[in-house]
Amino acid sequence: LVFLLISIPAILPPTLWDSISYHLAYAVDWANAGRIYVDEFLRFPYYANNFVLIYALMFVVKAGYLCHFTTWLCGLLSCLGIYTLIEEEATNQSSQWFRFIDNAKNTILPLTLALSPLFLMFVDVGYVDVPIGLFILVPVLCTYLILKGNTANYDIDLILTSAFCVGMKISLFLCLPLFVCSLFLVLRWQRKRRSRVLVLSVLLILLSAPWYLRNFVLAGDPITPVLNLKFRGRDPIFTQVDYSGLITALQPQKDVSAALLLPVNLFYQPDSANLSTLFLYLPVATLLLLALKTFRRKVGPGFIYLNIVVIYLIVNWLTLSWLVRYFLHLFPVYLAFVGVSLNIVIGYLRSITANKRTVGYIAQPTLLVLIVMLAYPSPTSEYFKNNLRSNYLDLPKRLTSKEAFLAARLPGYVSTQSIINALDANGMKRKRVLVLHFENLSYYFRERNIESIGDWFGPGRFADLVTAADSSDLGAYLDRFNIGAVLINLAGINWMTDVQYKNFLRQLELHHFSLQPSKEATTAIYLQVN
Repeated sequence: LVFLLISIPAILPPTLWDSISYHLAYAVDWANAGRIYVDEFLRFPYYANNFVLIYALMFVVKAGYLCHFTTWLCGLLSCLGIYTLIEEEATNQSSQWFRFIDNAKNTILPLTLALSPLFLMFVDVGYVDVPIGLFILVPVLCTYLILKGNTANYDIDLILTSAFCVGMKISLFLCLPLFVCSLFLVLRWQRKRRSRVLVLSVLLILLSAPWYLRNFVLAGDPITPVLNLKFRGRDPIFTQVDYSGLITALQPQKDVSAALLLPVNLFYQPDSANLSTLFLYLPVATLLLLALKTFRRKVGPGFIYLNIVVIYLIVNWLTLSWLVRYFLHLFPVYLAFVGVSLNIVIGYLRSITANKRTVGYIAQPTLLVLIVMLAYPSPTSEYFKNNLRSNYLDLPKRLTSKEAFLAARLPGYVSTQSIINALDANGMKRKRVLVLHFENLSYYFRERNIESIGDWFGPGRFADLVTAADSSDLGAYLDRFNIGAVLINLAGINWMTDVQYKNFLRQLELHHFSLQPSKEATTAIYLQVN
């Protein structure tokens, strides 16, 4: 029922930045072309795009409007995976109190993910972070269940989901060692022959490799632009300045104190609040306890494996980026770890309270309060209030029509349609559109088979445009990229000085670009005329 309610906003047309600037833009582009190809004018053309292929398939079968529901389905499966993992060993509790606490844990922990503000922001949109969380969880779940004594053969499930996960995003190649080690651990635990271990490990690596092999062949770097810039000093898409700017955006200033306080700083910000922060320190505490032989023997190999995985994923997250959105990649595994930890606590409390009624009266309610606190969000009532109003109560008004919704919610959308219609009417559909600070509109151009260019990095970088205009060479720039129209975000053109902007407009007009009427006050449209 909860997930049925959560799915309602998935019917809304896409408007969020990354989804329409490249995820869905690639999908509709490939679907229209009938093939996968490198579009250098979209962000991250040498990416790993396994999940984007699912979006593309939706467009191929004329069901692109259901793309958001594939993300939602991954969220639902993540919650079910958490439940499966934490419920597996917490059965046959003798005390009524502990049965109640166990059921509360099994219900609250999946709902902690489902009702987290962070999760709700991205579960109904065309981002890949929620799906990544699922495809990291499943191999970990397979490994954990086998280490706990499950006799089912999850080898192939582990291999396929691991390989798919590594191919979902370039940075996830860092998860490949984790998955290979998990597979090795599982096969050795099941006493499989070494030849089988070797063959299946090689199979996992090969199935993970296609996007990285493509990048190596076409760009000379499997994880472009990292190795290209480090060892060659050049890359087909990124300059060193481009890459430095991107890294700065992903990685704020880091120091030891900031790392220690990161859970508090991230999860108590009004725009990124989540669950109780003290639990984020739990994996470190339990890792220290694993130094004790008695503790290791008590918790067993499944818990030890899960603890190491959570620490590995946290370090991976902190190494690459501190963006709170990327916590979604490990959020399901983290909650599963918390649940398994609570299973251990429940078992311990049962053993010490069996003949100590007073201790039981104190410990059992305390444990229940602790579980409830896990799901209690930091002060973000305003987020839930706005979410309820905009995504549910106002939904009939917002969905009078797709065009009306996008006109109201996506600045520049009306202008994209005007430009597309004008290019079509003038026989210029093969021309490209130069967008200035509207790089997020790529999807709505490519939906109609029109290429747009213009971004902070890549071959259509704004810095090159400014250089061309400053050197009075704008005409050659426009001809080189076959530009037929220009769309300007008047509210975001502050990266040009007034003098540069006036010079840019003057050269546009000199090269037969005429200002067109615009229905949006914050946009300017220039169309090439004969």
